[in-house]
Amino acid sequence: MITKASKARADADSIKTEDVSAGPAGLPKDFYYQAFDNAVDGLVICNHQSNEIIDANKSLSRLFSVNKDDLSGKKLWQVAPFTDIKAIEDCFYSLVKQETFHQEDIPIITKDKKILEIELTANVFKAQAQKFIIVSFHDITVRHMAQELVREKEYWFKESQSIGRIGSFVMDLRTNTWECSEVLNDIFGIKSDDPKTIVSWNALIHPDQKEEMLKYFLNDVLAQKKPFNKEFRIIRASDGAERWVWEHGELHLDAKGMPMRMIGTVQDITERKLAEKEISWRKEEENALEEQSAAKSARIIQLEQQLAKLKKGWII
Repeated sequence: MITKASKARADADSIKTEDVSAGPAGLPKDFYYQAFDNAVDGLVICNHQSNEIIDANKSLSRLFSVNKDDLSGKKLWQVAPFTDIKAIEDCFYSLVKQETFHQEDIPIITKDKKILEIELTANVFKAQAQKFIIVSFHDITVRHMAQELVREKEYWFKESQSIGRIGSFVMDLRTNTWECSEVLNDIFGIKSDDPKTIVSWNALIHPDQKEEMLKYFLNDVLAQKKPFNKEFRIIRASDGAERWVWEHGELHLDAKGMPMRMIGTVQDITERKLAEKEISWRKEEENALEEQSAAKSARIIQLEQQLAKLKKGWII
């Protein structure tokens, strides 16, 4: 009696023993099968018509935590620990009309209850005048975790910039162009697709400080290669509002020691400046009141002294 398992083993043997004389000279006869069985990714070969498993490699056995001999004659979705069986069924059904299938983010649950993200690729091939399907399973869990970590860091970076009103920029001193973060676009009141050149940057600086800032940039930063560290006013492009910003930038030099780019941050410090102005105004007001009070006290003392003289009958 021929069982599904025995039929699968026969199909597997036919693939293993296929003539490889046309292959590269000097390779062992079972080279390709050994390459299949020892591949890093999980690999499984299925019958194209029945979708039943014919053979699987060691990596697939480890990935699914099953004995490869227990897979023969069964369909992949019957034995693999997929959380979405329909996605695997759709893969095999699609191979009836097309000869390749690819999908990422297919979750499986391991025996120790870990969830792994799998990248699945399936291809149809011919051997011994028969059609077979080879399916590869690539574990992309670590890659996804790294991508998620990067996304999380980007999120919190944007959040911290937004909360602190701190934007970042990279200025290319060779092309006189610059790029910046979304927060800096907001601080400057510009759009992400607005031209970003040295001319457009200078146009944002308050007219009363343009000459001062240009001299500082040329003489202190570029000539002496000092870090850029300056508070100055800008005119926000979107509404013409006057804003105070604090810019800090570091020069990056080329192999010849020439300034190549500047990377830095710009923080909106308008509220701080307004608060400082308010404190200064209040201090001036308090000083004025103290002076008035001191003058008033001095006048009172003077009047008291005059009154005392009058009481003694002195003529003033």
